[in-house]
Amino acid sequence: MYSPLKPVAVAILLLLPSVVLAQSADHRMVTRIPNYIGLKILDDVGNIAARSAVIFDYESDPDAYVAAIEGDGRLAPTEVVDFADVQVAVRGGRWRVFVGALAIAYAGDHAGAGLGLGDIRVERGSVSGLTPDAVAHRAGGTMTATWNLTNSWQRIANDSGSTGGWRSLGFNGRDYVLSVQGDEDPGRYTTVVFYLLANP
Repeated sequence: MYSPLKPVAVAILLLLPSVVLAQSADHRMVTRIPNYIGLKILDDVGNIAARSAVIFDYESDPDAYVAAIEGDGRLAPTEVVDFADVQVAVRGGRWRVFVGALAIAYAGDHAGAGLGLGDIRVERGSVSGLTPDAVAHRAGGTMTATWNLTNSWQRIANDSGSTGGWRSLGFNGRDYVLSVQGDEDPGRYTTVVFYLLANP
C-alpha cells in the first residue's frame, strides 16, 4: 500500500560541460635609446680612474735630467698613476675629442721660468703600444698622432658614426714626453689636463 508519508529518494546527476574561458590583453612598449657619448680614463685594471697622474720626478734622479739636457732633451714620465688608456663611446653622429690644460703652477724658490705647457708632448702609442681603434676614418675622420699641451682646446680626434662600444684613442700616460733645455728653474710644476668629447 502506498503511504504518502514514505520518503522517496531521487538521485539527480547533473553533467555540465567543462568550459575554459581565455582572456588576453596587450600593450605597446616603446624604448628610446639616447644618442650616448662618453669618455673615460682607465686605471691599470680597466676601471674608471679616480685620480690619474703623470709624474716627471727628476729631482730624485738628477743624473737623468743632466743626461737629457746634454742629449735630445726628452724625458719620460718617472711614474704614471691610474692612466692606462683613454676611451670613447659614441652611439651616432659626428664627434670630436679635444685636449686642453690649465696654466702651469709653480712652487719653488725661483721665478718658475723655463718650463711651459708647450714642453709637454703626447706621442700617441709611442711607448704604450696602444692603437687607436675609435676612429674608423669614415667621412674624413682623423686622429692626431702627436700634440703639445696648450691652455686652449685643440682637436686630437674626430669621426662620424658609432664607435660600436668603448674604443681606445690609442694613448696613455706613458706616451707623455717632457722636453727640457737646462734653463728650467728648480721646483715643482703642476697642471691639469682635460679631455673633452663633443657631439655637435
